[in-house]
Amino acid sequence: MSSLLLLAASTQRTIAWVLALLVTVPVIFLAVRRAFAVITKSDPEVGSEIELAPNRLPAVPDEFLEGTRLDRSLGAGLVTLALIGVTLPLYWLGEPGRIDGAEANFDRIFTSRGGNSYEENCTACHGAGGTAGIASFTLTDSSGNYVSQVDWAAPALNTVLTRMSEEEVTHVLNFGRNGVMPAWGGPGGGPLTSQQVRNLVFYMRSIQLDSETIHANVRTGVEQRKAAMFAEEGMSNEDAAAAAADMMSNVDSMLAPLRADAEALLASRISGVDRLPEGEIRDLEEAKIESQIQNIVAAKLLEDDFAQTDLLIEWGEALFTNRADGGVYGCARCHTKGFSYQAVESAERVDGSPVLDEYVQGGGAFGPSLTDGATLGRFQTPGEQQGFISLGSSVGVNYGSPGATSQGSGQMPGFGARSEGGNDYNELLSPPEIAAIVAYERNL
Repeated sequence: MSSLLLLAASTQRTIAWVLALLVTVPVIFLAVRRAFAVITKSDPEVGSEIELAPNRLPAVPDEFLEGTRLDRSLGAGLVTLALIGVTLPLYWLGEPGRIDGAEANFDRIFTSRGGNSYEENCTACHGAGGTAGIASFTLTDSSGNYVSQVDWAAPALNTVLTRMSEEEVTHVLNFGRNGVMPAWGGPGGGPLTSQQVRNLVFYMRSIQLDSETIHANVRTGVEQRKAAMFAEEGMSNEDAAAAAADMMSNVDSMLAPLRADAEALLASRISGVDRLPEGEIRDLEEAKIESQIQNIVAAKLLEDDFAQTDLLIEWGEALFTNRADGGVYGCARCHTKGFSYQAVESAERVDGSPVLDEYVQGGGAFGPSLTDGATLGRFQTPGEQQGFISLGSSVGVNYGSPGATSQGSGQMPGFGARSEGGNDYNELLSPPEIAAIVAYERNL
């Protein structure tokens, strides 16, 4: 079908050129002839209309009109009808290709303009290509008094369309976020038009990371965070890094038998997929099976009698406080006061003291507090909480267990895979990783 459309499109262009020539050549010929007559003064004498006026010339005999001239006129009409009969179907066949080409061209143009706008307005904070950066921010107290000038971790945007829908991203661009991200769109008083904001969204589509890169970033960030936690306890940097690697090795060992059990449970389906020929259908089926395996493993991790809950919670804490790519893979960025600008480690008051003495993980900041059993009251089961973390909140949509629901604002990101407008966005956290976070939060 695609080859037929390409043939139709090329044939249509050829016919269009032929028709254009058939129209323009006679016009050009008559114009040149007329100009020549005027220049050489070869026009018939003015006032000799008795000889020139067509209505005064001898009439053409019927034998001529109904013979040669009629045959010529009918032949021309037949040729014209044939051209119309051929070109209209070809035009119709080529229409889908023209529409797809126009859409692709619009995407290319909007993406290019969005990239230019991003480079001009966003790179300083969010980094080149949306890889995260630092935003200088003046911290004040509740009375507006100066506290400190801090370096706020601006999140990476190369995963933003997994975390939020395009509508939610547009809202943030228009109105800002958290008092740190300024409003850029016209509705929020910013300098960009609605089309310029849309161009930025198109650009963000083009820079989203693939699944392998995301999961590698998450794991690296977890190891680095756990190493930092061990270093805070007094370990040397070398010993802390080794201990963090050991923890991840223990996590892998914890997950391996659960995965083996899940594969055994799905053995017949796996065997059937293995017999499929290589291609798109097999890839889709393998992806579905892998998703099922991950969900089975996550469900096992959250069972009440799971034997390695302590390791699961330890892993969940490192995931919750993951600082990689501006903290986009973790939760502390929104749910822990001061974590985004390292209020304990580096942010200082005027007198040199730290802005905070210690973090209260999950104590609430831009996001609500998760401590004192808040998640237990909101979600009756770990599975409900995992589903919410995976999907995030939507504007006006309630979440939580019956009797403890809240209305979503759209500001809680989703960490699972997502599709929108024909675009598929990779998950930021696997179901087992989300399960670990759930286990940690339900023990805060």
